[in-house]
Amino acid sequence: MDLIEKLNIGEIIQFSILMVLLLTLLANFWQLIIQNRLFKAQLLRDRFQMYWKMYEPISDEEVKDLKIFPEDWIVPEKFETEYQNNDDRIKKYIRMSRLYEYLAFTFKLRKHKLPDPLGEEWLEIWLQGLVKEKEFRDVHFYYGNFYPDFKSLVDKLINSKNTT
Repeated sequence: MDLIEKLNIGEIIQFSILMVLLLTLLANFWQLIIQNRLFKAQLLRDRFQMYWKMYEPISDEEVKDLKIFPEDWIVPEKFETEYQNNDDRIKKYIRMSRLYEYLAFTFKLRKHKLPDPLGEEWLEIWLQGLVKEKEFRDVHFYYGNFYPDFKSLVDKLINSKNTT
């Protein structure tokens, strides 16, 4: 006899429900894969937007903001002794703060195990040059507590530069 003839209507309905659930599970799995790809693409997009924002010119308004509210950007004593009357140093400090936040964001992408299209080694190479800059170390001193994982990496590089 034919298989269909042997099955009663209840078994056919149960089998159909099982097939629908299986197809739903496969569709959900495929949707999850696509959403993960989109999430990674959005993070990379955000990363490159931050990268290009770093190179925007520092406006006079940003310099004025730092002068009005230095405690939002830098340790006030350091501002008064080293930056207060030097707009070029303030601009360099603001640029280094943008760079610091970008590098901290990039470092955090590693924690999420997202691939870096530029490679894994470039971050440390870039930081090795930056830790020599006084303004970058000043930014690190103020911003470091906001990015504790990144702070430990930068501290390690600063300490290795001090010992060599």
